[in-house]
Amino acid sequence: MTAKPRKSQAKARQYPSVISWRFAFVMVMLTSVFAALLGRAAWLQVVEPEMLVTQGDRRSLRVEADTVMRGMVFDRHGEALAVSVPVEAIWADPKIVIERNAPGDERRWHALADIMQMTPQQLLSRVGDDPKRRFVYLQRQVNPAVVDYVKKLKVPGIYFRQESKRYYPAGEVTAQLIGFTNVDDVGVEGIEKRFNDLLTGTAGRKVFRKDAKGREIEVLSGRMPPRRPICS
Repeated sequence: MTAKPRKSQAKARQYPSVISWRFAFVMVMLTSVFAALLGRAAWLQVVEPEMLVTQGDRRSLRVEADTVMRGMVFDRHGEALAVSVPVEAIWADPKIVIERNAPGDERRWHALADIMQMTPQQLLSRVGDDPKRRFVYLQRQVNPAVVDYVKKLKVPGIYFRQESKRYYPAGEVTAQLIGFTNVDDVGVEGIEKRFNDLLTGTAGRKVFRKDAKGREIEVLSGRMPPRRPICS
């Protein structure tokens, strides 16, 4: 009668030692985790604070530039000899095209290739299949009618960029003197080349910060208006 109570009392004395060992193990693990977190926070805040600033700027800092058309050239009577008109370029983001399977929508993809005067296979080859590439021109200095048509297609990964195209009202009469520009609007002959820096002008810019949804939340540098020169 007296042996059973002694066994139950012995078992009761064993449980606290097991519980205390587990409790100590859990406390050691929690302390280690918190110590590691505090150490990491101290390292980032004290030893390498600039690294966090740099990482944040890469994710949120943006620079928006205003395109400026090339300056006009006039003769001594005020007649225009060289004029720039706004046009647009069509470009593609291969990563978006591939991820959203734009070629899979055959109707839109074939229509885009047709307006570009290419076959669907040629258009796909132009875009490429490298997801690391983020920019490739499809067509430069496109007329407004083509741009409007492509915009209505709403092909994923196809975007537009403003640029300008040079016109010479006097045509062949002043061609030898005025020269001409290339597709990037850079003078390569004549006055266009000689005064290229002057005619290029200065583009405006604004530095600002965006949030994760692309909304502007802070302007770090106010917008500077573009300067378009005039040469006569």
